[in-house]
Amino acid sequence: MKTITFAYNSRSKFAKALIALIEASDDVKIIESPYEPDFVAKIKQSEKSKKRCVKASDVWK
Repeated sequence: MKTITFAYNSRSKFAKALIALIEASDDVKIIESPYEPDFVAKIKQSEKSKKRCVKASDVWK
C-alpha cells in the first residue's frame, strides 16, 4: 500500500468530485491527520520563517 498526501481547495467542484470518487472506492481509504491542528499550524508557520525553528517550549504547552 502507498500513501499519497495532497492539498486541495474545498470549494472546487473538481476537488469535491475527486474526493467523492475516492470515498466511493473500496480500494482506497482516507486517513485524517493524527496530529493536533495547533501543532500542524506551528510547523507550517515555521516553514514560512527564515529560521525554520520551533521552540520546544512553544510546542509542548
